Amino acid sequence: MTSKFGDIIKEARNQENQNAVKPESQKASKPEEADSVEGNPYVSLSIKVRLSQRSHWVAEAKRRRTSITADIIEALTKKYGESG
Repeated sequence: MTSKFGDIIKEARNQENQNAVKPESQKASKPEEADSVEGNPYVSLSIKVRLSQRSHWVAEAKRRRTSITADIIEALTKKYGESG
């Protein structure tokens, strides 16, 4: 005997539902969540910065509707160019 929510939970866990195409409004906005080029995945880059700087940068990025990751990639690409 299953509860009325048991069937709903089973259906939600169904693999077909998990692979459904997301609407445009729910697609990833961060580069690390977007599809990477085959054989060239995104990796982590860790740096130490002052907490006050990071707080300021995070607030500014949110205000501008972007991300710190996107801004760092843009800055490094501008300074060093694209790879191969």
